[in-house]
Amino acid sequence: MKRPATSAGVALVLVMLASLSPAPGQVSTPKVRMLGTIEFTGNKVFSQETLRKQLRIIRIGGPYNSAMLESDVEKNLKAFLKENGYMTCETSWEERVLADGTVGLRINVVEGIQYHLVVLEIKGAQVISGEELISQFHLRPGDVLNFAEVKQGLERIRRMYSDKGYIDWSYTPEMKFNSDSRTAELRFSIQEGVQYRIAYVGIVGCGEQEEEDRVRSLIGLRPGEFFSQSVLEASVAAINKLGLYQELKEKDYVLMPLEEKPGLVSVVFYLKPRSPRH
Repeated sequence: MKRPATSAGVALVLVMLASLSPAPGQVSTPKVRMLGTIEFTGNKVFSQETLRKQLRIIRIGGPYNSAMLESDVEKNLKAFLKENGYMTCETSWEERVLADGTVGLRINVVEGIQYHLVVLEIKGAQVISGEELISQFHLRPGDVLNFAEVKQGLERIRRMYSDKGYIDWSYTPEMKFNSDSRTAELRFSIQEGVQYRIAYVGIVGCGEQEEEDRVRSLIGLRPGEFFSQSVLEASVAAINKLGLYQELKEKDYVLMPLEEKPGLVSVVFYLKPRSPRH
């Protein structure tokens, strides 16, 4: 049978445990690593300096961790390469500890093939002509394929539809790359969806009826009219200009399509009064 620990034994265990715990008021924090150098290898098109300038999250002399690097590579470095037509670019990296204790970073870049656009096509559009939609892309056959411009063109098209009440607009992309001819074909199938009219405009957070009437007079959306994203944004800007409420942001107004009545949407603004100045 196991004997119970003696009081001396218990005291010794407590002393050992106490020695492993931080002293009161002390917090154990991981040491921040600093970035010492950035070197690029494998790059054949762009210089070291050009590639280094694309990194906007990590900086030589600043704090460093692998999550920061991964985000910087995806959001900035690869985005730059794709803006210049290198759609299949690849990157990898390795870290080493330098003599001064900082991190030495070596990033391998394989630019790959630079693609040129040969086909840009839109299918399924009825409300807006395909020619007008294609004009929203500032790209023409023969141009270097700029991925950022493709995204911006799609955003311009989204706004065109939302200004006409088509808030459910969507698209399906089809992309074909030919490595032999170094060309790319882009096709987008449009799903326009339902055109929405305003059912109701709600305002939450006003005090008196007079105050609500004043705010409502600034809102350009009217029941029975087609929804427009531009009118919504202008209404938000007008309310913010009043200076009576905390700044309205996208999270402070909601669009609520009515399930029982397809084609109708309610818009509700949630206002928060500014704190009084002392």
